Amino acid sequence: MNRHGEGDELHLNFQSGSDIFEARLALPKHQELPVSDGSRVRLHGIYRTVYDDYGVPNGFELHVGSPSDLVVLEHPSWWTAQRAVTVAGGLTAFSGAGLMWVILLRRRVRAQTSLIRRQLAAETALEARYRDLVENAHDLIFTHDLEGRFLSLNPATLERLGYSQAEATGLTLWHVLAPESRDPVRALLQQPVGPAGVIAYEAVCLTRSQTPVHLEVSCRPIQQDGQPAAIQAIARDIGDRKRTEEELKFAKEAAEANTRAKSEFLANMSHEIRTPMNAILGFADILTTKIQDLTLRDYVASIQSAGKVLLHLINDVLDLSKIEAGRMELQFSAVDPRSVFAEIRQAFAARCAEKGLAFQIEVEPALPAALVLDEVRFRQVLFNLVGNAVKFTASGRITLRASHRAATAIDSDIEFTFAVQDTGIGVPVDQQAVIFEAFQQQRGQCHSQYGGTGLGLTICRRLVEMMGGHLELRSQPGEGSEFKVVLPRVEVAATAPASGPRLECAAAYEFPPARVLVVDDVPTNRALLKAYLAGTGLMVDEAVHGAEALERVAHERPDLILLDLKMPVMDGFEFARRLRSDSAGQRIPIIAITASVIDDGDARHAEAGWAAYMRKPVSQEHLLQEMARLLPGTVRHGPLPVALAKPWQDMSAPPSAEARRKWPKLVQRLRDECVPEWQQLQRRLYVNRVATLAGRVAELAREYEAPPLLSWADELRRQAESFDMKQLRVTLAEFEPLLDQIDAVAHADAAPPPNAPTV
Repeated sequence: MNRHGEGDELHLNFQSGSDIFEARLALPKHQELPVSDGSRVRLHGIYRTVYDDYGVPNGFELHVGSPSDLVVLEHPSWWTAQRAVTVAGGLTAFSGAGLMWVILLRRRVRAQTSLIRRQLAAETALEARYRDLVENAHDLIFTHDLEGRFLSLNPATLERLGYSQAEATGLTLWHVLAPESRDPVRALLQQPVGPAGVIAYEAVCLTRSQTPVHLEVSCRPIQQDGQPAAIQAIARDIGDRKRTEEELKFAKEAAEANTRAKSEFLANMSHEIRTPMNAILGFADILTTKIQDLTLRDYVASIQSAGKVLLHLINDVLDLSKIEAGRMELQFSAVDPRSVFAEIRQAFAARCAEKGLAFQIEVEPALPAALVLDEVRFRQVLFNLVGNAVKFTASGRITLRASHRAATAIDSDIEFTFAVQDTGIGVPVDQQAVIFEAFQQQRGQCHSQYGGTGLGLTICRRLVEMMGGHLELRSQPGEGSEFKVVLPRVEVAATAPASGPRLECAAAYEFPPARVLVVDDVPTNRALLKAYLAGTGLMVDEAVHGAEALERVAHERPDLILLDLKMPVMDGFEFARRLRSDSAGQRIPIIAITASVIDDGDARHAEAGWAAYMRKPVSQEHLLQEMARLLPGTVRHGPLPVALAKPWQDMSAPPSAEARRKWPKLVQRLRDECVPEWQQLQRRLYVNRVATLAGRVAELAREYEAPPLLSWADELRRQAESFDMKQLRVTLAEFEPLLDQIDAVAHADAAPPPNAPTV
């Protein structure tokens, strides 16, 4: 039955076999039947046939009494043919898709399976190669857990330690480590692993027979679940390397011992040779002033000449030794190269005149007036090069040339070049490298004619290299030679070096009443110093060593001490240390006199705080100049030497009486604010602190109108800025005498006149 009607009427279709009838069912108003399309129903009511106008039956009427007379026999089925077709199509498509998915899945599974099989095969092969590598490696490869129990040891490890595989069962790392290596290795393995994940250490292991084995171990933690579970290690036997290192260490120590022995030998030889040379040359100088006989004067001149030649040879040997030992230090200061060239020419003027040689100096006009060089070494190189040129030139000329050019475009440094050219015998090409070697001379050179030790050029080259330059040689036999020095970076000095007259002979000094203590264990040295001081009016006491000198100082305080450094019983350094420990002895100036040139870099010199430092042989002129500087009130008859011409020593013209009356307070402030720092700098010199001290003194000098003090401070600051260490120590030592002079002038002005009335 199919329902088509709405409201109070219901159209029905009846199917009987292949015939379909349509009927209309009249319903009571507002009456609903529980019938849906396609339901099979059974109706119960009064049936009547309906005829058309021709009396032909064409329908029927069925009168149903109530809804209960209509019974639904079967509800319509959800499954229809259309739906069946739809479902069948869907199932077919789903089956096809499923089949394709299964096919693709099988292919993917086969690919994954093949990949896994290949990976497993590769891992198996890799594991086999790794196992083969471990088994056949010469290095020691082993694994142990975090407690040190060995998990695996390769054959090389077992063989080196002397264990079999069975004997290694239960073996631990701590069993094979030597006692001295256990704690360091245990502590190292307990530390956190670094970013590289590698722990490296060296250890000593003991074999089964207790033979020590040096191993270098590199290990890495094996991670499990993000935590270290074991340690994989690779070790290498470094016994041969350790033995080589020990041999090198012993060889180095032996070489250093030999070097020390050589240095000590040279120091002793220097002292032993220079000590008598000091007396020989010193007394020869004195004799030249006392002997009137010309023949005897010639004899003395020969002694002086021979002594100076011997001293020059000794200096060459000692200089080379200092260079080889790395103990020669350069001292840079402002140098006037033209002045040095002129001095060199003057030094060789007599020898050039004897041989009829012309000496020419060709200096580039634009060469700066002052360069920052080590003046002593610069002069030494020039002296050796010119000396060689004069020695090997029989006729012709010697030419000294100097030029420069800019070193860089960013600063004022220059490339400084100077050369010595001669017209002498020349040097063959095959000998030009040989002559720069120590104790080597040109093959075929007649030693009886030219002499020498073969050290001059060696020292020149090494000194030039120390100054950052190089020494070149250009020569042809019979045509002469040219030695050229190139210094690629030389600083141009901001100020020209101080210049002044040089004394060529000992001058007469008038010293104030003073007591001088001469401390030296060699009688001839004491006699020489006493002879130098004869006629000066100074009282001279003697002591043979430091201990005796301390006793003399305790009984009779000297105004100045001349101190030898190397003496028996107590040397000069210990004497100075003990003297400075007493406040009364701190103000006594000491002139240190030494025959050694090896100990220049000794830190004890700075600690001792010498007022002056002189090397034997000591000249009378030099000694008197230093003593005059250190003994206030000394008067020199004749031209004032440079050493005494210092503006802060002039107390004759203070700015005004009012300013002078301020000086007592100035002295007090200097003693309170500056003297403690000055005392520390006397013991240990720091250039930056010296500059600070100079600045503070200059401020006080300006505040209290003390020109001498201001001059001293300005000079001290200049020397500190130019690192003129030699003069810096000298100027610094003059602070206390200057302070005493200012104090004396201040109190002299403060004292009332003799006839002044008193209240």
